[in-house]
Amino acid sequence: MRKVFKKRFVPLIFAILLSLSTVCVAKSVHLSNRLELAQAAAEQERALRNQAASELEKAQNDNQSLKDRLSSLDSQIEDLKKENQKLQQKYAQATRQKASTQDKGKVAYLTFDDGPSIYTDQLLDALRASGVHATFFVVGTNVAKYPDIVRKAQSDGNAVGIHCYNHAYSVIYASQTAFFDDYSRMQKLLADTLGTYSSICRFPGGTANTVSDHYGGAHFMQNILPQVISMGITPFDWNVSASDAEGPALSADKVTANIVNQAKKYNHPVILCHDIKKTTVEAIPSVIRQLKDLGYEFDVLSTDAPACQQKPA
Repeated sequence: MRKVFKKRFVPLIFAILLSLSTVCVAKSVHLSNRLELAQAAAEQERALRNQAASELEKAQNDNQSLKDRLSSLDSQIEDLKKENQKLQQKYAQATRQKASTQDKGKVAYLTFDDGPSIYTDQLLDALRASGVHATFFVVGTNVAKYPDIVRKAQSDGNAVGIHCYNHAYSVIYASQTAFFDDYSRMQKLLADTLGTYSSICRFPGGTANTVSDHYGGAHFMQNILPQVISMGITPFDWNVSASDAEGPALSADKVTANIVNQAKKYNHPVILCHDIKKTTVEAIPSVIRQLKDLGYEFDVLSTDAPACQQKPA
């Protein structure tokens, strides 16, 4: 019986064991293959992450390089603007020097403060029709409202100078820091609007005003005046006034009489007007006609124009 059992079942058991061994080996190989695939996938993922990190770092470096180049270009543009301003000033100076060799006789300088305004365009038309140029000392808050009018004034051949950004004595004359903050803001606004820096200015109230002492301390103007001049800016006051700044509005005839009666006392009248006043703008054609009849020519203020500064009270 045992012999029969061994003969029949031992080979069967052996076959079963062999089959199980084969299955285990196959599973082991399969698991080994999956592990290798997983390791390969993880390695590929690490490689992709490293590549992405490298590309991100390169992009960041490129971005910083572009920022540096833009900063450098901004600096170069600013330098070119300043150089252009110097060249324009030299050209204007050379032109004035050439003209000064000839006797011009009586020359009137029409100047307008506090604009531009809704009346300035009408004024520009009147100046153009009369073949006359004027000087505009503008206020920043109004330039921001009417930038095209300021550009038109310049393109017509008129001069545009600095007055202030915020026409409030209590603000601009509060301290030297406050004044130069306002002044620098106005200077930049004009440069951005017109593409060039102005070389002339008129202080609110003039160089001899005393209201600045009330807000900024004694001798305020005497302290800031040399600093402004050292920046290459020439300040201009006036020796003739339309008297149109304060009080009830004057008629056009009264404005005309105020200007002409004072101007004829000077060979080089620097006439203070305000183009924010409707009747003043309406008076200008008559002012021009009457001064021309008195033998005056007209010009704009520049660094080469006759000095006009009031004496401190």
